[in-house]
Amino acid sequence: MISAVAYYVAGVLDRESMVSIVDSLCESASFRPGDRVQTLRGSTSGVVVRVLDDGRIAWR
Repeated sequence: MISAVAYYVAGVLDRESMVSIVDSLCESASFRPGDRVQTLRGSTSGVVVRVLDDGRIAWR
């Protein structure tokens, strides 16, 4: 997402494309226990243990 915004600021990417990319990344996903997850930077990964009432996930 950060690179899409940076490309827009640099003038390489048009506004509609940047908004589309950011919107698609902001859509909420439906996680279930056992799903594999990874941080945005890819530095940490794990498995969903449970989904909390407020939509956050507990993962290990």
